[in-house]
Amino acid sequence: MATLGPMRRTRGELIALAALLGLGAAPVISCSDDGAARDGAVPDSRPTDRGATDVKAADVAPLDTATDGAAADAPAPLKCFDFSLDPGVPLAIDGVFGASSPLWRRPHDDAPVCPATALTPAGKADVPFVAYAFCNKDTAPHTFDFEMLAQTGPKGEPPIDDPYLFLYTGQGIPANPLQCLAVNDDIPDALDVKDSEITGVTVPPGGAITMVGTTFTFDPTDGTGTGYYILIVTVNDP
Repeated sequence: MATLGPMRRTRGELIALAALLGLGAAPVISCSDDGAARDGAVPDSRPTDRGATDVKAADVAPLDTATDGAAADAPAPLKCFDFSLDPGVPLAIDGVFGASSPLWRRPHDDAPVCPATALTPAGKADVPFVAYAFCNKDTAPHTFDFEMLAQTGPKGEPPIDDPYLFLYTGQGIPANPLQCLAVNDDIPDALDVKDSEITGVTVPPGGAITMVGTTFTFDPTDGTGTGYYILIVTVNDP
């Protein structure tokens, strides 16, 4: 079961995470090479002695959605990255949404809910997104927390204005993107009320979760929906 909870990081922890992604020198597994993916593309990365995961642009599949909520063609399964089972070593992926980022027509309900009932209304702009799949290759179930944080980037990139987070069961966005597992727009009482968080997601042995980071709306002409973000996955077993 996925729940929203009070797993809020201190401002010092958030600043440290952002700095570590840029400098690559602490117990954070960073899935990008230079600390920030540009315009929705994830650059080729080189594993380091800190165990950085090799993530490539091809691992982020484009989504071709139809007007009825079903995809015209289901995207290929995403490459699945192992969950970190050490709470002191979260997985962290950062990036920047920009004018050339991949777009999708995301699920949309006035009160976010999963499964969703509709996509963003016709006439509204599609929004940037990134999708990563994570697999539990252990022989026991584990519980994880997922965050999408808006922070100033390590190279001075402005933070994304309104993170929006979806989770799906399995290794990729399904043919019908309305069939989400969990969603969060804003965390109540968070350091930044625009951050997104989904906690308490239990993944069985051999199970997979796809994390989709996106934004509420998008207009690159005025910067709406653009900016730097950090995706974080942390094991939180009872």
